[in-house]
Order: sequence, then C-alpha cells, then structure tokens
Amino acid sequence: MANPMNMETRFFCCPVYTCGQQHPLTFESVTEHVRKVHPGIMKNLGYPKTVGFCTKCTSYTRFKHFHCHECHDGFHFRTEAELTAHLKEAHAKWYFEYDCKYGSECHGKSGACGFNHLTSGLGYITNDDPIPGGVCRYDRPWDGKRCHNLHCRFDHFRGRVKFLIDTRAAAAAPEAPEAEYEDDFEEDDRRAAEEDDRREADEEYERECYEQYCDVLRGGDII
Repeated sequence: MANPMNMETRFFCCPVYTCGQQHPLTFESVTEHVRKVHPGIMKNLGYPKTVGFCTKCTSYTRFKHFHCHECHDGFHFRTEAELTAHLKEAHAKWYFEYDCKYGSECHGKSGACGFNHLTSGLGYITNDDPIPGGVCRYDRPWDGKRCHNLHCRFDHFRGRVKFLIDTRAAAAAPEAPEAEYEDDFEEDDRRAAEEDDRREADEEYERECYEQYCDVLRGGDII
C-alpha cells in the first residue's frame, strides 16, 4: 500500500484497501472523500460534520488523536491533558545523578562525593523498572523523599550534587571559641589547627566537586 501521507505535498492516501485515492490533507477534502466514497465509515463515525485523518494510525477519525510516543501500539487520547496525565502516570523517567568522572579512583566515593560510582552508565529508570542495586533506598523522588545523609555512600537520583553543595555552603563551620584558661591554650591551638586542616580539605574537595558539576552543566546535558 502506498505511503498514507506525503509530507512534502501534504497529501494523504486513503487506507481502505480497495480505494487508495490520494487527496489533500485538509478537513474539507477528507470529509468530502469519506462522505462520497465511504458512507459506511461515515456511519461508523456517527455522521460528524468534519472528518479528520490521523497519519500516525492511518485511519479516519472525528477527533484529533494525541498519541503517546512512548507506547508502541498506537495508543492515543482525545485531549492533550489526558496525554499529559498518562505520560506522568505510565512513563515518568527518574534520572540518576551524573557519574563521577574519577570512577573507582574517586577518593570521595565512600560518601563525600555526590556523583554516582556504583550505577555507572545508567541514565534513568521508569515507574515499571526495578531499582538497581547500589541506589540509596531513602532516595525516592517519586514519593517526594530524598536522602539527606551527607555521607551516604550509595548512588542517588539527579539533584544529589546540588543538594550537597547547597547544604555544605549553608553549614559553614563556626569559628573556634576562645580558650577560657591559659593552661588550655596549647590544646586549643592544636584542635584549631586540626579543624583548619579538615576545613581546608573539605573546601578543596567541595571546589573539585563543584567544578566537575559545572563541567556537566556546560556540556548541555541537563534534562
């Protein structure tokens, strides 16, 4: 059978096997053809004032078809709102956080790094897919729940890195309190020095993660 629609000239080919006539793809032309040549189809459609032709399922229709392109059986709806609701219900996609570019060599894979290390290569899952091993069981964006453990070593869904950056920036360590007694000066100095070293290491690693996150954003891979 001929192509049901020529996109360049915007013609359609009648899908009825014994017909095969070609006409301009307009409501007027489609309605006139069905009314004159295929009265049985007109009756089945309920004698509408206008008849349309769906190029996706190659059939005559009295309503515009809003097709679900995720389904493979020509599934369609009568309104865009119904299609949107269907996509959210049946074809929601939950994207994983970006993979860490350091992979297994990342020194923060035990929890400090917000990028993923265990589910490398997986882009997303749908509502019908099982959750892969290695993904934090407390990170469930479809239920409105996210993992808030700053040192969680499992993989997470998109938004984990931004959460860590924002949280750590808001929780900047306060200055060490002044010593109350002169005898404690040396101990306080030692603790302050250790705290400074730890803070510098955290800030350095946070900058590293942030730069990696910015590289991803600049790559235009945001969905």
